Order: sequence, then C-alpha cells, then structure tokens
Amino acid sequence: MADLLFDFSDSNKAKLFPQHGWATNSQGIKILWCPLVRLLQFPNRTLQEKGKSGKSHPGIAHSSLAFAATLKNLAITLRELHQVTRLSCGHPVNLDPVALTADHRAFEMAPLYIDLTFSYLRRIADLLVMACSPLLFEHWQSVPQKFKNWGTNVSQLKTHRPLCDFTVLHEAVVNHSGWFNELRGTSPLTMKKGIRDALEHRPVRFLLGKQQTGNNRPRFKITLDSRAGDVEIHKDILPRITESVAGLCHLMTGIHSAISVGSKYEWGAQMAIVGDDDDIVGYWPKIGA
Repeated sequence: MADLLFDFSDSNKAKLFPQHGWATNSQGIKILWCPLVRLLQFPNRTLQEKGKSGKSHPGIAHSSLAFAATLKNLAITLRELHQVTRLSCGHPVNLDPVALTADHRAFEMAPLYIDLTFSYLRRIADLLVMACSPLLFEHWQSVPQKFKNWGTNVSQLKTHRPLCDFTVLHEAVVNHSGWFNELRGTSPLTMKKGIRDALEHRPVRFLLGKQQTGNNRPRFKITLDSRAGDVEIHKDILPRITESVAGLCHLMTGIHSAISVGSKYEWGAQMAIVGDDDDIVGYWPKIGA
C-alpha cells in the first residue's frame, strides 16, 4: 500500500500558504491543512524564529495543546456528522430496510454532533486567543483572554506591545469575527440569540428532515424548534456550520500571517484524521476557492 503523500496536486494551491482548509494531493486524496497548529506546537521555537528568544516562557505551550486538542475534536465531530448524513442521503426517500437503517442512525446521531460542533466552535475561539497571545504580544499576560473582547475593541490590543504585524491581525479580527458573533449573544437586528447560546440557555429541540425532489439526491435539513421568542426557528442550521468553519479558517489564516513565521506547508501542518476524505473535509473550505 502506497504511503499517503502530504503534497499538492496543484502547485498554485501550495503557494497560497498559510490558508487553512483542504486541498487534493498528488494521489487524488483530499488533505485538511491547518498550519497554525504546527506554528503553535512549539511556541518557544516560534518566538526564537521571530528573534524573540528572550520572550520565551515555560508554560505557554499548555494553551497551545488545549487549542489543538479542541480543534481536532471539532474535525472528528464534523467527520462523523458528514458521514451519517452522507450515508443516509445515499439512499432515496423510501421504505427500503437499508435506507431506513441509515436514516435512523442519521436522525439519532446528527443532533448530538451538531450540539458538539457549536459548543466546540464557541470554545475554540477563546482557546485560540489564549494560545496565540504569547506569539502576538510582548505583554501577553495582560491581553484579554476572551475572543469577544478582541472583537469589540481590537484597536485596544495595540497597547500590549505587538510582536506581530498588527495591521494584518487587526484586519483578520475585524473581517472574520462574524461567525463567532452569530454563535453568542443577541443579534441587534433580529433580537434572536446566537445558535450556541440558544442551545445552551433556552429550551430547544432539533427538527430533522430528509427531503428529495424528483430523482435528485436527497438532502438533510435541520432546524431548531422552541417556544422562546428569541430563538431563530425554521432556518436550516447545517449551512451555518460550513459558514462558521470557514470563518474560523479565515481567522486562523490571518493570525498565522500576522505572526509571520513559516513560508510553506510542511509535515505537521495537516490534520491527522482517519476516515473517508470526503467526510473529513466535508464542512471545511477548499484552499483557493
């Protein structure tokens, strides 16, 4: 059996470093890339590469490990969600026993995976700023450790003595915080709660449906149901997962660019997830798309 190659079938995609997402390798397999994890794996070494060896601290790796572990848990959860819905939608809407079994598993497991997905997305934003702060700021101990505080007053972060390209960081936070804001708090436009806060603080349930038009491939639709007036109902939340993951990837790309260490995709920058590659990358953005 041939070894899995961590390269790019399209060399132009490799030049888009440090974009986060997936790309096809020379074997036709889809690889999920997350260069920031590699950068954070050895934060003291990254600081040394930035010429800041005197800024090293023996404890800063712990936050990096928590971030990496949560990101991997998110990737595994998304793989499982994509798999159960894919297998179900691989059968037309009918009473065939095999189709019914696949449908039953999807209806049973999808709510669990969706709940986990939005919990991980909400949590990972705070873990991200905790892990990255020592590589971004000289006075990192006083940097806000909640991403919501970065989003509401990102300009104030400059007072913590940036070690990074602060303009790039500022643009990344300003332009790629929308996905996070839709998870929490209350929208000033709709007065509806963010989806993660609704799941956490309101009585809600998932409504799942498998729909098919003619001979087209069936699709899943998942909505929230609640009597609470500030919960958004009747809106498919599966696309929100794709949008949120893309927003997270854009944010990680911007933070990596601001740190300005590394110039190419290398071993350790890929997400080592076992399974069908279509399921692994199903909810992640394509590099260069």
